[in-house]
Amino acid sequence: MAGQTMFIVTAFSAGKRGKLVGQPPVQARDEGHARRTAERLSARYVGVIATACEVDAEAESWGEPVVLASYGDVPEMAG
Repeated sequence: MAGQTMFIVTAFSAGKRGKLVGQPPVQARDEGHARRTAERLSARYVGVIATACEVDAEAESWGEPVVLASYGDVPEMAG
């Protein structure tokens, strides 16, 4: 089975001593929805990031995430 693209938006709030605290991720329908959701959430959180990732559920594998939009303070992505 071919993989599909998942679009995920994650917001971050400020924790103790400036540590970023991730909020539960939100799955978006498509790239445009992910970008709009990230922009909307950026008004309420110190940081928001929208990513896209290729997923093959059958093989249980995830590709490297691609940043679609980033607002404010977000953690660096390992890569």
